Amino acid sequence: EEGEIKISHGSAIAQAPFIIGEADLNGTLAAIMTAGNNIIVPVQSFPFSFTQGNISLVSAAVEPSEIRPPAPIPTPMPESSPALALPETDLQTQLERPPEAQPLIQLESRQLDSRILPNDRVALDRLNLDNFLSQNTPNLPQTIEQIEGLRQSEFETYFQEDLGGELLSFEEIVQKLRQISQETGTNPAILYVLSREDRLDLFLITPKGQPIHRIIEEANQQNLSSTAQNLSAQITNQRLLNTQTYLPPARQLYQWLIAPLASELAAEEIDTIAFSMDAGLRALPIAALHDGEQFLVEKYRLGLIPSVNLTDTRYEDIRNFPVLAMGASTFRTLPDLPGVALELEAILQILENGKSFLNEEFTLENLKFQRASQPFRLVHLATHGQFNPGDPSDSYIQLWDGPLNLEQMRDLEWNNPPVNLLVLSACRTAIGSVEAELGFAGLAVRIGAKTAIASLTYVSDEATFALMMEFYQHLKIAPIKAEALRQAQIAMLEGRVRFEGDRLFSESRNFAFRSDGINDNQNRDFKHPYFWAMFTLIGSPW
Repeated sequence: EEGEIKISHGSAIAQAPFIIGEADLNGTLAAIMTAGNNIIVPVQSFPFSFTQGNISLVSAAVEPSEIRPPAPIPTPMPESSPALALPETDLQTQLERPPEAQPLIQLESRQLDSRILPNDRVALDRLNLDNFLSQNTPNLPQTIEQIEGLRQSEFETYFQEDLGGELLSFEEIVQKLRQISQETGTNPAILYVLSREDRLDLFLITPKGQPIHRIIEEANQQNLSSTAQNLSAQITNQRLLNTQTYLPPARQLYQWLIAPLASELAAEEIDTIAFSMDAGLRALPIAALHDGEQFLVEKYRLGLIPSVNLTDTRYEDIRNFPVLAMGASTFRTLPDLPGVALELEAILQILENGKSFLNEEFTLENLKFQRASQPFRLVHLATHGQFNPGDPSDSYIQLWDGPLNLEQMRDLEWNNPPVNLLVLSACRTAIGSVEAELGFAGLAVRIGAKTAIASLTYVSDEATFALMMEFYQHLKIAPIKAEALRQAQIAMLEGRVRFEGDRLFSESRNFAFRSDGINDNQNRDFKHPYFWAMFTLIGSPW
């Protein structure tokens, strides 16, 4: 473009950084360029005003004086780039010019504190991480620590509160894995998935303590995001339940996310993988990834963690815990769940220890009362849950007397003592929404529970009932929660749990339940991933 480009943005009250190369919130889709090859290339983020030649980004946000760098010494521009040279001005013009700020690409050396605006904090953490990874041989332990810091920034910005104390060091993360391995007899790993504009970065940590880094250039942000969305679309489309249209994206995602690390996973005999996913991937049904012969859930115990720092990894055997089972079968504005009454009855029959409350007894007051009278560590809520875009208050769990949103979760004091496992058996997430994904992935963190199990989208009463019955049967004998969920999912995909007429049969656990109100005397199996892959374990897999 000829002449000058001047972009004014934001307000003094609410301000996000202006990002060249990211137009979703506040920025441009591509580079900005004027005549004479004056160009600002993606991806760069500017929290305050910035001027480069005849390009000006004028922000209403005021740069805090405490962290403002010394005034830069003017540097003559090369003669070969006249468009970049600043014109001679008098003193008055200099005083009127917006204060010059360095682009974020140079901000890593600046002293930052909590007064930085929340969106800037996330952007700065992301940028520092990108800068670190641009080094030829990045220090992997320090990179892991930076990823942990970025994840904490994301969730704290979303929930608008401090979620933890000092970040764990790399050595402390490895030590946690070793302790978990000793206590549970499993061989766990943490897999950090970092989606970047031009590539995918994978970081694997195992109890041996030697981090592994893989770069997959084919899986750039656009390719990875579109393939992940395609997999979810193929799985959740009920018109495709008798097809295998999900296989191409499931295989591609396996090749990008798992195959580059397959030899290391096999060599170290890893059996449990906790994924710390980047934005856009937290609603991925990872259990359905496919290597061409098997689903991922057939090979590993799986879980989704916000970060190690935000996860209570302490092991506790819950096989004999009493259950507080509550739910609603009818709703004023949401679809009814006719199988809930039978689901609550069957759970108590399986576990033989606990209490259940249905419909009018499923109130906030009664939930508080039951938790106060007996500190249930295992809570099952058979009701609708919605994880929506926007503020955490827009996401909720539906009680009989109204919605309980994520903002109100802390009021229940479920972390005193902490709920070890919360199961939501009818839930859905706005797949593709970063905010909804943050709410879903942060569910266990928000309520102070060690682990939550919920579904990424609404699944039929039949499938929910089948999976829950299988899950609780295995929970009585499985050493860890991820194993109980894994065995339930495998039983479904192998056709070992199915409806025959008015009864639900399980070959693996040898039980049969009547299915009044759930199944209309039809024979049905649950082999398609729609029925089992959308259930995800959030928080500690152990």
